[in-house]
Amino acid sequence: MTIAKPFRFKPLTLLSAACFLVATAIVGLWIYAFQTGDDQQERVQIYLSYFPPFLGLWGITAVQVLLSGAAIVISSICLKLPHPGWKLLNVAIIAFSSLVVLLNIWGQL
Repeated sequence: MTIAKPFRFKPLTLLSAACFLVATAIVGLWIYAFQTGDDQQERVQIYLSYFPPFLGLWGITAVQVLLSGAAIVISSICLKLPHPGWKLLNVAIIAFSSLVVLLNIWGQL
């Protein structure tokens, strides 16, 4: 059995943080569009104007769920890092990415 080298997991942790930040930025764009628009139709149009037209609402939601899921999977792999600071960062990414996924599932109800 080979022992994984910790330096290989640090870039993966940063990749999972990037996935989480992009998914969170999409949520932030929705919050910004919600505060900007007057009615729901205008808010949705403002939100959709930030993305390519071929995505649509379902495509944006799918991208957000996939990025959050990728952040969860990659961070769970990187929990093998020996330093407590890296473990804490990975646990935080897993927790907050899970909240983003749950927010998306709740929003689809």
